[in-house]
Amino acid sequence: MDKKGFTLLEVLIALLIGSITAACIASYISFLARLHNQMKLRRVAGDAIHAMAESIRFNLSLFQVSFDNSNTKEKELLDPAKLPLAIANNGIVQRSECASKTTVIRCQAYVGYIIIPSMIVRNVYEVKFLAVSTDAEAKWKQNFSYFITVK
Repeated sequence: MDKKGFTLLEVLIALLIGSITAACIASYISFLARLHNQMKLRRVAGDAIHAMAESIRFNLSLFQVSFDNSNTKEKELLDPAKLPLAIANNGIVQRSECASKTTVIRCQAYVGYIIIPSMIVRNVYEVKFLAVSTDAEAKWKQNFSYFITVK
């Protein structure tokens, strides 16, 4: 006899291979989407922090300078749980605005900074920033450091 067609076992094996391939592709696309969002957030954070560093450079008298440059003071001021600012909608806002029930601001990262004067060169300050993502599944933190001069 000359039978044409597939057996039930062949169809089940083909479905199994197809579903495994589809699951792998879906997982990879999900990974790429998370990676894209993380890279976008890092770029937005970098741009916002750079703009803030420029603002500090032009208006240093409006910001508090820490003359205690010990590591313990720096860790205290840049504690990720206590960072006072947040990145939302490509700008920097107060962290308290993220948790407010009256606003619908979605904060993507928390930001803090410390301004330390140079002990060697007069009118040179180091501005250290810390940005920490709010996303629990794609947690990252990044340090930024700028040296600014003030006349």
